Amino acid sequence: IQDKVELIPRPANSADPGEINLWKQRNREMVNKYSANRSMRCDSNYKLEIARAFLGEKFYFPHNLDFRGRAYPLSPHFNHLGNDMSRGLLVFWKGKRLGPEGLKWLKIHLSNLFGVDKVPLDERVAFTESNLDKIRDSAEHPLDGEGWWKQADEPWQALATCFELNEALKLETPEDYFSHQPVHQDGTCNGLQHYAALGGDIEGAQQVNLLPGPKPNDVYLHVANVVKRRLQKILETKDDPVAKFFVEKLNRKIVKQTVMTHVYGVTMVGATLQIDKQIGSYFENKKDSLFYSQYLAKHVFAAIKESFHGAHLIQNWLGECCKRISKSVRLDVDQNSFKNGNKPDFMTSIIWTTPLGLPIVQPYREIQKKQVQTNLQTVYISDPFAVNQINARRQKAGFPPNFIHSLDASHMLLSASKCAEDGLDFASVHDSYWTHACDVEIMSKNLREQFIKLHEVDLIERLKEEFDERYKNYVQVVKVPRSNP
Repeated sequence: IQDKVELIPRPANSADPGEINLWKQRNREMVNKYSANRSMRCDSNYKLEIARAFLGEKFYFPHNLDFRGRAYPLSPHFNHLGNDMSRGLLVFWKGKRLGPEGLKWLKIHLSNLFGVDKVPLDERVAFTESNLDKIRDSAEHPLDGEGWWKQADEPWQALATCFELNEALKLETPEDYFSHQPVHQDGTCNGLQHYAALGGDIEGAQQVNLLPGPKPNDVYLHVANVVKRRLQKILETKDDPVAKFFVEKLNRKIVKQTVMTHVYGVTMVGATLQIDKQIGSYFENKKDSLFYSQYLAKHVFAAIKESFHGAHLIQNWLGECCKRISKSVRLDVDQNSFKNGNKPDFMTSIIWTTPLGLPIVQPYREIQKKQVQTNLQTVYISDPFAVNQINARRQKAGFPPNFIHSLDASHMLLSASKCAEDGLDFASVHDSYWTHACDVEIMSKNLREQFIKLHEVDLIERLKEEFDERYKNYVQVVKVPRSNP
């Protein structure tokens, strides 16, 4: 445990200003890393204490819905939406016999946790079976053994699965083992899946596995390859050191977070910082790292637009609709009355209804704060009951991702309801769905059927009709774009 930070000694006052700035930067990074590790240690200890208090107990996670309809556990510190350690500590109360299918899916689950998840299912089973000795060692000697489980992408969940598999394989018939371990089925960049379905984007749908195939497509690797081809074309015409750097270094990990968050409205600044986290270790100077990151972020955005044309059109349409609505004025109001400092009667907020009938109201407003001076400090307070003008900029930025989140939440609730009808134990982390190993096939079938059921209706056309009716006295909504007219 690191109990203090050993800072780098300060250079002489006569040193070059660049050297002094570099000293400040490195010390700042060391202090930030120490603070982050300390926070992580405190957080882990707190979660472990909660887990110890409930050891062997049956307990539930009541959920609450946010304004978009997304479900979150009420318990704030220890739940299945938490980090890898939290998830690795949780099991279903009721055990179910594995059976042949359950044993297979438990092996596939372990393979997925090690990142071997972009190959056919048979190859994932083979990966686990080729490491049975390491699985046994991890389960029986987790701290003083080879530590193979630590190499996993999700090490704590991998260790929990090693425990489960080891116990099952001790039996003469492993299929008879009663398993409590949750097995996950994750969506492939769920936001892009919904956009591809909304926009009728066949190429995009194939990349996010909405179309059947012999093995899962990797949308992050696809975008990385598209970016690499773009950079190679640049190098054919001129010598560009930045393009050359990324042609040699670029991989799916560098672009993954930016691709994942692009559909949720990440800005160029946000994408630059995301990429900087992945490539910062290649540079001594932070300024150079940010320059390279911004360069790549522009090409990643262009590659996504190229690969998901229909989805991009829908995203732009949602933003344009919100822009018009949030700045609209009643058509039957005299426009001259807005002169001499009078404010127009803006809409309260953009409103829509989810496929499950839940009304969604975006809460973004211009909060009026009042400064109050006390003997100790200055505080700012706001009236929670005041009627404030909406924040048009945040309304526009938030609407496309919030609309997709509302569809994602609807799909999860539909799937949860269907799984409950079929007697499955079910848990969800937004677009990651959990059940017993023996029930994965049933859950997967339900997930696909409910996604199809959700998109059987033209949701974008239905949204336009709702806007036309709700805002008929305010603004005329633009026509829905279609990539395949």
